[in-house]
This record gives sequence, structure tokens and C-alpha cells, in this order.
Amino acid sequence: MERATLARREDRVESQDLRVLSLRAEGADRFGQRHIALLCGAPQSGGWRVLPEAVAGTEAGTVQLVHQEKAMGDAVDLCAAATTRRARLFLGAWELREGGGTVFLNLVGRNPSAAAPGVEVVTLTLERQPR
Repeated sequence: MERATLARREDRVESQDLRVLSLRAEGADRFGQRHIALLCGAPQSGGWRVLPEAVAGTEAGTVQLVHQEKAMGDAVDLCAAATTRRARLFLGAWELREGGGTVFLNLVGRNPSAAAPGVEVVTLTLERQPR
């Protein structure tokens, strides 16, 4: 990735200290959209909903769940006037084999009012889809 920073850091959000995985981007990248790839374990094969907890704020961009370069749900704009914690954002679902796989969260855009495109992930939950 060019002109991007990936860091683990601690942020103070809503009077609480949060440890986050932060991706900050500047300009375009010639290799495609910037993303965070997270290895996730699934206790059994089947459909799983991807529900990250993230920080919304003035430096947050628009994120989307992607699998094999295909969008697996709607993009979510995390830009907000104040820094807040956004829990259990539904980004999409797909079939995982037992043992799990890689979840790709792409930084797909920027709200015009955002100071800079980025994403800060607090946690990522996989929830079994109802049959």
C-alpha cells in the first residue's frame, strides 16, 4: 500500500479507552482499494454474518466487506461530526468453511465532510446466520 498507515493504537472514545486497529489513507493507491485483511476462525461451516465494531468520526471513511473482490454487502459510511463507537455494524455475510477464512474490509470511499479516509476497528464478530 502506498501512502497508507496501518497501526495498532489506543483511542479515547466516549470516555472509554479503546484499542483499535487503524488504517489511514492519503490519496489513491495504484494497486486497488486499501483494505484490512483479518483472519477469522469459524467453529463450523456455514453462513456467517460479519459484524465489526468501529469508531466513527471526522477521519472515518466508507467501508465494505469484500470476498474475492466481490462486495458482500452495502458500504457503510463511518463519517460523523463527533467521535463515537459504532457496534455490530452489519457489513454482509458469506459461507465460511470450518476453521474460518480471511475477512477483507475495504476502504471504498470518503464522505466529502470527512477530514481523511480511514477506518478504526475495535472488534470483529462472526455470527451464525439463521437457517
